[in-house]
Amino acid sequence: SVYLGPILDIFKTKQKLDIVDISLKSMISSKQLIVSKDATTKNSKAWLNRHVISLHEKFALGFACVILFFVGAPLGALIRKGGIGLPMVIAILLFL
Repeated sequence: SVYLGPILDIFKTKQKLDIVDISLKSMISSKQLIVSKDATTKNSKAWLNRHVISLHEKFALGFACVILFFVGAPLGALIRKGGIGLPMVIAILLFL
């Protein structure tokens, strides 16, 4: 048979209270689980973002060193006096 009325009308008053109490506790437990998982997910994302930023910083630093070397070497080579030593010192200073 199919009952189309309110589902709680089938039960007695004591059973209705028990059903409502159990469902309320179940919803509270589910809400706490969701909040806990949300906090864990936020912490995991923050940790992952820190690692990605650190990785990008390392590659950016290496790339910047190469670019500055290519800028500093010709500028150091423009200084003609002192042989190879002085232009190399100036190129290294510009590089650093």
